[in-house]
Amino acid sequence: MVSLTTWKLEEAELENGTIAVKRMFNTHMHEREFNREIECPMQVKHKNIARFLGYCADTQGRMEIYNGQFVMADVQQRLTCFEYIPNGSLDEYIKDPSSGLEWRKRYKIIKGICEGLNYLHQKKILHLDLKPTNILLDEDMTPKFIDFGLSRCLKEGETRVFTSNIAGTIGYLAPEFTRGVITYKFDLYSLGVIIGEILTGRKGYQTVEEVLESWCNWSDESQLEQIRVCVGIGMECIEYNPGKRPESINHIIDRLLVTESTMIIPAGGPSELLVLDKLALSFPFEPNMVITCPLQLTNNTDKHVAFRLKENTGKSFLRLPLYGIVTPRSLYTLDVTMEEHRELPQKRNMYMILDSATILGDDVAHIFESQPDDFFKTERKTGNVVQIILKAFYTLHHDTKDPSKIGSKSHHLSSGDTGSKPLDLSFDHIGSKPNHLAFQHLKDITDNFSDKRILGKGGFGVVYKGVLQSGQVVAVKKLVMGMPTSEKQFENEVNLLMKLEHPNIVQLVGYCYETVRLHTPHEGEFVFAENTESLLCLECLPNGSLDKYISDASSGLDWRTRWKIIEGVSFGLQYLHEQPKGPIVHLDLKPANILLDKNMVPKIADFGLSRLFDEKQNISTALHGGTLGYMPPEFTRGKLTLMSDIFSLGVIILEVITGHKEYPYDIRTESKDFIEHELQKWRNVLQEEPTSSTLLDMDSHQIERCIQIGLICVNLERSRRPTMKKIIDMLQGSGSIDWYITNELSCHDIQEEP
Repeated sequence: MVSLTTWKLEEAELENGTIAVKRMFNTHMHEREFNREIECPMQVKHKNIARFLGYCADTQGRMEIYNGQFVMADVQQRLTCFEYIPNGSLDEYIKDPSSGLEWRKRYKIIKGICEGLNYLHQKKILHLDLKPTNILLDEDMTPKFIDFGLSRCLKEGETRVFTSNIAGTIGYLAPEFTRGVITYKFDLYSLGVIIGEILTGRKGYQTVEEVLESWCNWSDESQLEQIRVCVGIGMECIEYNPGKRPESINHIIDRLLVTESTMIIPAGGPSELLVLDKLALSFPFEPNMVITCPLQLTNNTDKHVAFRLKENTGKSFLRLPLYGIVTPRSLYTLDVTMEEHRELPQKRNMYMILDSATILGDDVAHIFESQPDDFFKTERKTGNVVQIILKAFYTLHHDTKDPSKIGSKSHHLSSGDTGSKPLDLSFDHIGSKPNHLAFQHLKDITDNFSDKRILGKGGFGVVYKGVLQSGQVVAVKKLVMGMPTSEKQFENEVNLLMKLEHPNIVQLVGYCYETVRLHTPHEGEFVFAENTESLLCLECLPNGSLDKYISDASSGLDWRTRWKIIEGVSFGLQYLHEQPKGPIVHLDLKPANILLDKNMVPKIADFGLSRLFDEKQNISTALHGGTLGYMPPEFTRGKLTLMSDIFSLGVIILEVITGHKEYPYDIRTESKDFIEHELQKWRNVLQEEPTSSTLLDMDSHQIERCIQIGLICVNLERSRRPTMKKIIDMLQGSGSIDWYITNELSCHDIQEEP
């Protein structure tokens, strides 16, 4: 069934049916966990918790050889028994919306997990190791919790516990684990990560709109609102500050129940309560001028629709909130006003929320008019409120009377000018200074940024396949609006990429930073507003990203190919860290950002988060980028160094070898069994290949060495992680790994580093 590092789950047949037996390894080191594994399940009985049946704690004597003599050794057996759950663990069903479970089943799982967690919290039990592998699914896909080895029971009146020994699984641990603080909010963070995985098929959240877009073809309109609520809950749960997470799991369940109530919506779904003429409002800035922008709302229903336009990003210089009622089958023009300013504000992009709710009868209308905010609170509880996100942004005002200023302008980062003539590139340009490309040319080679040409999407933009006149293929990365937020930031990113030339780094072919002035209506007149497009043109790698090739030893890539990938990624990262003008920290190293060419040579890509690094300082940042599971613990504190990339590399090395990220949390006490467990899988595979025993031993030694290096890199203490130079030396066998094995992968006393 399921096999993990410290325990194994197996089926057992009894006369009256099948049960599940969980057998623990290393029982001398996990006696406390075993006691918790018994204590907590014995106290609980709930449909979303695996039913506990019994346990076995047995110790027997066995003769073993020790120092050349036979001695009697104690052999402990620690087992627990609980109900058999046939559909395996949730991690087997984590897939994107286009495949896997339909939305109703995913929602049932989300709600069941929440109800199980609510029951535990009412019993004052913290699970502390919530993750998909610890959630099993029965024949009706009802989720049930297992593995209470790390759980804690709070005493009456206790709301938090301080500890210096928190274990768990990287990627699901709340950021406050580094401070040793345990509260109910700890489990909520893990819940948020799991909800995100159920919604999108991977860790980490996109924007609400991107998640909804991914579900558009796989759900109906009424389900989209439920999906929106689940996304919101998940994003709140993974807030860095525990105080910003939902108040309790009970409040989360209340919000889910609201989505199940009958919504009063038009036949076309909730998105058609009010139809907007645009989702972005442009305010051409002029000093000391109050600026207004019209927004048209259309009510296509037979009911009165109330609305509220409010802030979504704090103080944004908009005169909000605004309220109103749109009569049935009518058009309503709303004037949104921007405050006057002497200078252009630094914050030029803002977001608003349009709330709308169907009103039934005049008796309800007068309540809205007298107390609109209270009205929306009530309507939200009944599920009648629909939200639409709008963007507002300042643009520079231009004098439309001057014909010389009409048209478009391009911001060039080099002296070359392509003009309007399409530029056909070839890969001969790679390695030379990249070209500035016209926006129209990039539209042409991507078939006007057709959805059929999309190669991938990420937090920083969409990547399209571009076909040059010569037939060669390039990757065109169209950055999302506001990312980067200024010409200077974009220039810095391009300049950074222009410096990089290495076989294991994706090469920049060209770039575009072009501002087009659009003729748009404003206050009854046509004015010009600016729209800036930021794009990168990169070499296209045919074999896609590394995440598509992650598998265990029994399938997928052979060892030699995996070794080549590990070595290539390491060489690429060493190149970044040893730049002569200052190291470059990637900050988002993960399999999805490692691309493979036709020969499976890896190339590091996506430098959207990268920073030039001063070795004398740490980078202190409030940046909430990165990817859960690959971020080091110190990332949650905003402290970044070259060691942040080393941690990510360690996760990747282990994932390439084992096919998963389930490595030991405490590498000093658990690494030996983990290494042997994974190495044996590879020995079984290698023995089936037609090769000599000498080559088999060499490959086995190389695999063992790589696992050891991976574990050393994911050390929670960044000062104990090796540099890239040491990693390369250890990979190539020219650097000793013995000191790290003794001091980091064992419980021996720490020795001086040679």
